[in-house]
Amino acid sequence: MDTYSDSPTPMLSSELSAYDKGLALYSKLLHGMDMLLREKAMDILSLELNQEINYWSSVIDDLSEFAKGSMLKDLNDMMNDTAYELMNLKESVKKPFLLFVIGMGNYGKSTLVNALLGKELADVGVLPKTWKIDIFEKAETGSDDVTLELVFRDSTREVMPEVEARRFLASEEKKRERSEIEAMKVFNANSADLPTLEAKEQYKAYLEKTMIYQSQVDEVIWHIPGKNAILDEYRLVDTPGLIQDLLGDERYGLSDYYFKADGVIWLLDATTISSKNTQDLIKKIIKLSGNDRSLRNSIAVLNRIDQVYEQQGKEGVEKVMAQALEIYGGVFPKIIPFSAKQAWLGVSANDQQLTQQSNIEQLLEHIREVFSAQARVIRYRSKSNGIKLLNDKMTDSVNDYLARLQADTNKLWQDSKTIHDEAQRLAKSLERNLSISLERYRKQVNSRIRNEICDLEAIKLLNAGGSFVASTILKTNELIVTYNSHLKEIEAVIKGFLDYQVQEVTFSEFALIKQVEVKSQKICIEAPTIRLDDSFTDNTTANTISAGAVGALIGSFVVPGLGTMIGAFLGGVLGSIFSESAEDKLKRLHDKVQTETDKIISNLIEKINLVVEDNIKIAVEKLSQEQISSFSLLHCKPSKKPIVSDLLYGVIERILSEDISTSQRSMLFAIMAPDIITRIKKD
Repeated sequence: MDTYSDSPTPMLSSELSAYDKGLALYSKLLHGMDMLLREKAMDILSLELNQEINYWSSVIDDLSEFAKGSMLKDLNDMMNDTAYELMNLKESVKKPFLLFVIGMGNYGKSTLVNALLGKELADVGVLPKTWKIDIFEKAETGSDDVTLELVFRDSTREVMPEVEARRFLASEEKKRERSEIEAMKVFNANSADLPTLEAKEQYKAYLEKTMIYQSQVDEVIWHIPGKNAILDEYRLVDTPGLIQDLLGDERYGLSDYYFKADGVIWLLDATTISSKNTQDLIKKIIKLSGNDRSLRNSIAVLNRIDQVYEQQGKEGVEKVMAQALEIYGGVFPKIIPFSAKQAWLGVSANDQQLTQQSNIEQLLEHIREVFSAQARVIRYRSKSNGIKLLNDKMTDSVNDYLARLQADTNKLWQDSKTIHDEAQRLAKSLERNLSISLERYRKQVNSRIRNEICDLEAIKLLNAGGSFVASTILKTNELIVTYNSHLKEIEAVIKGFLDYQVQEVTFSEFALIKQVEVKSQKICIEAPTIRLDDSFTDNTTANTISAGAVGALIGSFVVPGLGTMIGAFLGGVLGSIFSESAEDKLKRLHDKVQTETDKIISNLIEKINLVVEDNIKIAVEKLSQEQISSFSLLHCKPSKKPIVSDLLYGVIERILSEDISTSQRSMLFAIMAPDIITRIKKD
């Protein structure tokens, strides 16, 4: 038992030996793969970028067929911008390391850039610009002059001498400044009328889109001749300030360019080390970088340390550095005390003491230490993150648009139902008002029949002509006024219905501020205006005709519509009276007149109700047309909405469900496998 327990069996020894060999082989495999991946990092990156460019190009092609509306077109343009930026990322892989200088506005970024360049090229002491970044790189030609290459948003480029380019860029900035001033005036003049904060914010967005001048310059590339400690290895980027004042708002512009950076020099202000704005922005960058804790491709520069020294001495500097390490030590791999002011003064005046005091040499050393040694890996990580940032940005935009598209679609169908329901309610209301009015008129006529046709003399008056009926019994002038009044009421009510509903159902990108002015077409009431001809009261003519012809004659003297009804009434009443004994028919006459009066009123109701029906139908059709038209002007034809939605949901699903590099890495591993095995055998 002891011998057994103390001595391993031959089988167990063999198993352990195989395990050790397998572990060693696995370790070599991982090491070989890691080394090769480091060497091939840019190749992997190119494959990933090609995949993304091809994907977005296909989406753009598919979507462009439907992207006729302004909001959908804006989204399609964003996708075009994404594809363009991906192509720029691919192109930048072939160029030197892209080192960004980032920080809050007026923290000394441009001064730091000038100190690193050894030339005063970056603008100092001006408000941060929101519309471009400046890229400083070593000139490839042997010219001693600085030239500027302007890269426009449509991907075109133009090279200019420095003086000409500065003049052009200054004019671009003036255009923007003037547009901001005008936009501010408009906002101040009108914002008080907007009831909610949300409406005010929407109004700002509207003014920014419609009034703020948008330069087409995206990047300005400075080609710098001669040797330079930075430009010999890197391209240096001066970015816009991260906080911009536009129409009174503080806005971040970080996501517009951060994806381009290989490495970052982050500028902190030693005099406001615990600034909440700075901390919030750093948190935002950490989130953008896809890391929960740190910025591995960044160096922190604690600027204005000279001011701290002047005010608090060495102890103050140590205190500030300790505070910086406490707050940001886990974020940045390096935090360097620095004075951009001293660095620029020292470099420009060739003052070695100031240069040394500024700590710029330590900064350059740390740049090489952090960025140069592992440039490939850092660039791979940064560019891969750049792809992710661009995709994330598009995901947010697509999600926002899909939410708006679905909300507008729901509104489209709900408003259609509301229009029809309200139209029916309106028609019933108009019909009810008409019935009430004409019922009142009918009672008045019946009263006059009893009072005016009370003896045999009334028959003589009836036999004398239609004027007695028209003026005394029917009082056609009153009837005509009532008739025309209702027509005007119908016109006004339906016009009001149209004007109100068209504001409710019209789609606008900025619906809360109702900047889209809808001009509804005037509703034309098809019924005629009723009036009597002057010859209607010509008793002479009326006295000479037979009873059977009275109705036709009177009808001919009345504008078609009401006159025809009156003529039919008289013809029916008088014809029946003249064929029988007058004395016997007096009582029955009342009933007959009342019956014919009811016919007139019924005919009027029917005719006006048809007017109501026809014109409400017109109004509903116009509103439906406005719905579809305004929806299409924002999005696409409603019938195409399912196709667009499916396409965009496919975009979201693809971005969220797929690690965009996984497939490419797997493919690359398969490609590299022979090389890895060869290396393992050599070892």
